[in-house]
Amino acid sequence: MSLVALTITIFPYFFSTGPAKWIAKILKVNKSLDHSAWAIYLQRILGFIWLGGVAAVFMLIYENHLIDFYGFGLQKHKMIWLLVTGIIFIIQCINYFNASSASNLALYPQIRKEKWSFSLLVFSTFTWVLYVAAYEFLIRGVLLFSTLSVYNQATSIAINVGLYAIIHIPKGLKETLASIPFGVVMCLLTLESQSIWPAIVVHATLALSNEWFSLYYQPKMSVKWR
Repeated sequence: MSLVALTITIFPYFFSTGPAKWIAKILKVNKSLDHSAWAIYLQRILGFIWLGGVAAVFMLIYENHLIDFYGFGLQKHKMIWLLVTGIIFIIQCINYFNASSASNLALYPQIRKEKWSFSLLVFSTFTWVLYVAAYEFLIRGVLLFSTLSVYNQATSIAINVGLYAIIHIPKGLKETLASIPFGVVMCLLTLESQSIWPAIVVHATLALSNEWFSLYYQPKMSVKWR
């Protein structure tokens, strides 16, 4: 059932024009909103509701599992968080050097606004975290733990990483290939900790640091702190 849940929730969100049309309609009605920023905010909020909410309801109804089955328990083991810290450090180093590439700057930051206010930076951060939390709940929570109850660990990881890579196809070959080793690491971290929280922290750090470094490297973009 987890594969069915993934198909129903994630594929229409990433591969259909429906979400973009909904967002366009909302912005058309609310002309006073900053469209360049709110188009992205709404995309992430919609992702949080759609990917996390719908998947959670679907799985709870059809598989009758408590929420902790999908890795919502908080991991308190210090070694896990030391490992998370090490992974985050590596990600920061990679993002720092990768963010300045032309291919990365063509996509990030997603909000294509030259002058960023502090409130814009904060709200972008907040919506990123919401989106990543729902994303990880579905991929490393619902999908990984459900397939693990049917298949062995290697097969479950292979299914997870394969579908995770497919999701990244719209973002280009570079991100699709990069998602494979990252997906493997996230699966192993989740299985070792039996919790999705470490993966949420790492993935959120990846997204946020890439946005901040990209903002720094964009020649025509800057942040107005006051």
